[in-house]
This record gives sequence, structure tokens and C-alpha cells, in this order.
Amino acid sequence: MSIPGAIDKRRLEIDHLRIIGLGLLIIYHVLCVYAGGWRVESSHAGHWGLLATAALYPWRMALIFFIGGVAARFLLEKQTLKAFAVDRTARLLIPFAFAVLVLVPPQVYVRLDEMGQVRPGYLAWLLTDGFAQTLYHGVRLPVLAHAWFLPYLFAYCLTAALAFAFARKACAQAERRLEAAPIGLVLGALIGVFAVQSILVEPWKPQNNYLFTDISAHLRYAPVFALGFLTARSQAFLDRQLKATNGLALLAGLALPVSLGLQALALRHTPGVEMSLVRLAESVYGAGMLLAIVGLARRAFKRPAPGLAYAADAIMPIYLLHQTVLIIAADVIVPWRLPLYEEAPLLIAVTCLAPLTLYHLLIRRSAALRLVFGMRQERGSRLAPAPPAQGQSPPARPA
Repeated sequence: MSIPGAIDKRRLEIDHLRIIGLGLLIIYHVLCVYAGGWRVESSHAGHWGLLATAALYPWRMALIFFIGGVAARFLLEKQTLKAFAVDRTARLLIPFAFAVLVLVPPQVYVRLDEMGQVRPGYLAWLLTDGFAQTLYHGVRLPVLAHAWFLPYLFAYCLTAALAFAFARKACAQAERRLEAAPIGLVLGALIGVFAVQSILVEPWKPQNNYLFTDISAHLRYAPVFALGFLTARSQAFLDRQLKATNGLALLAGLALPVSLGLQALALRHTPGVEMSLVRLAESVYGAGMLLAIVGLARRAFKRPAPGLAYAADAIMPIYLLHQTVLIIAADVIVPWRLPLYEEAPLLIAVTCLAPLTLYHLLIRRSAALRLVFGMRQERGSRLAPAPPAQGQSPPARPA
């Protein structure tokens, strides 16, 4: 089935943004080594590292959920509800389970070993305590680490699919309202959502990364997913956003130093600098940056970049592997006490190149590994989905 040119262009933007978004999460986690209080802490950690992570924190995960909403909309126009649910299970829930059961426990063990809280012997620890490390309402659960957002995306995708199938008039009405909404209004709504979440809800119910009770995360990310889903096919909205990109980028550029400056003052316990003011500036920056980067992607990525197909295929396994590699590498490298200009590039290189090597040599060639890492199966694989029957049409768009 051929895909219209407009969808091809939009998918091109989303492929680039997905690579950028997951790539930034990798950089963010490397910076966490220098922010203090993370799973592994460098001797160079300090306020500078915390401020560096603050430049990415307000919009990094929001971008992932926005991309997830856009991708879900295009998939639903090509797949039946059942096929969509199967596809999202394979791409989100299977890699989530694999990460939690296989990739995350070594991170926990390295951390506990560094603190002297476990006896030597990873296998013995794994079979006894490895999957019960987080106490949650009296129940011991496995640590979800960097894979926590995958079931959230699955839940949002399934909810959107059900709405798309059984509440098309409501979806169409919401699309029309967003299509007519000024970008300034959308920006203001996003700032409001981010501010309410960070100022009011997060101190009351901190994000816990467990799907069914995580009020804070749902408040922040569900609206962003919905925005991506509802605007994915609106050319009028996309054109207005493109025209506003320069202004949005300027807003984000001005809000960033304000946000970081206020946070630096708060870290020094400067009188008169309240955390609510810090979070408000952070919300303005995060919302502006989210909308700006989507517009910049639309402007910049008009044709496939060299290696795009390879990078789009590789980014998910690299992301799922990177934090385990980073924590193990940091556990080895940080005690060497190298100068920062040597330590940080070395950590980045190992964190990126080791997963890339595993992808290139092993994962991309194995149908089973492609499955557990949430990758599309190559044509000809026994695990690849069957092609649609001839004459089968995709679900119609809402009126």
C-alpha cells in the first residue's frame, strides 16, 4: 500500500526527531553522573552538572511522548485496531519486559555492590533479590530505570486507538479546535500544564514511574501525547507552527538562561528565590523548546539524511542498552579520577559505541533479538508480520 507524500514527509521528520529524542536521553543520563545523587557519581559532580541536566529535563521526555502521539496517528490510518495493538505490544511492552528482566538488574547490582550492600555473586543475588528492589506501598517491585516510559506510551496508544475507533466525532471535533487554535494559546496551555504539574502536583505526588498510580507523570505527558496525536494530520496547524518557529526558538533561548539562573540562585539558597518561580521559568522554557524543536525539525529535515535508515533501526536497542553500559563503565572509570576533559568524553564514547557495536554485530542480524529490543522485523523473517490482504483499506479518517 502506498503512503501519501505528505505522510512520507511527516514520517521523515518523526524519524529524525525520534533519533534526536532518544539520543538526548542518552546524553542526559551521562550528565546525571555529574549532577550528584544519581546511581553513579563522579568526583567532578557539582552544581554545574545539575544545571546541565536542567537544560534538557523540561522537554526531553515530552518530546518522546509527542513523537509517540504523531506516530500512533499515522499507524492507525494504516492498521486495524487489532493490528495496531499487536504492533504496539511488540514495539513497547516486549522491550519493556526484556529491559526490566535482563538489562536493568545489572545496574542495580553494580550500585549496591559499590555501596557494599550485596555479597559477591551476581547470579545468586539475581535469583534472590534481583527483581524486588523497590518498596512500593508495602510491595517489593523491580526497578524500571530508563524503560519506565514504554508502558505509558502503550497505554496512551491504546487509549487513542479506542477513541479513534469508537469516538471519531469527538476526535474530529478536538482536531478542528486545535486546528483553529493560535499557537500562542497552545503554548500557554502547555506552560500551564507543565507549571501545575511541577509546582502543585509533583511536591504532593512525586513521579514514581509506575503506570497505574503516577498522577504527576500522566498530567505532564498525556496532554503532550494527545497534542501530537491530534495535530499529526493538520496541515493548517503545522503551517502555523512552522511560521511561529523563530519566535518559539527565541522564547526558549531567552527562558533558558533565566531558568538556569534562578535554579543556580536556588541551589545557593538565595533569599527571595522560591522554587515555584524556578519551576515556572522551567515550564516556559520547556513548552517553548518542545514546540520550537518540532518546528525546526519540520524545516530542517526535508529529505533523508545519509544513514537515516540505519540510525532509525539502531536507536532503540542502543537506548535500551546504554544505561546498563554507562553504569558499569562509570563504576570502572570514575575511580580512576581522570580529569573531567578525559573522563566525560570517555564515558560518552563507551556509552554510545558499546551498544552500537552490539547492535551492528549481533542484534540487527537476529530476528529474536530484534523482537526483544522492539525493532521491526526484516522482510523474509519468520517473525515478520504478514502483508495486508489485497484490497484491504486502512481505517477511514474522522470526518
